Amino acid sequence: MTKTTETKKRSADEMIDMLEEYGTSREADLGEKGIWGMLKKRLVERALAGELTHHLGYRSGEKPEGEDNQRNGSGTEGWKTS
Repeated sequence: MTKTTETKKRSADEMIDMLEEYGTSREADLGEKGIWGMLKKRLVERALAGELTHHLGYRSGEKPEGEDNQRNGSGTEGWKTS
């Protein structure tokens, strides 16, 4: 097994072990504050960040080349979803 494969396997095992912290109830697994809710939130955030990077043509922290359209930072805004 290569070092990269071993690292990925160890990371996957650690993530599975972390699931125990959330408990085994339906709410802990599938609820808004549960593991799937958190994963869904992070997935949407990363997709939106990637879409913004694609639209602007440069990554966060980089300076645009002669563009007026710039990133202005990010904040924490609460969204209520069902």
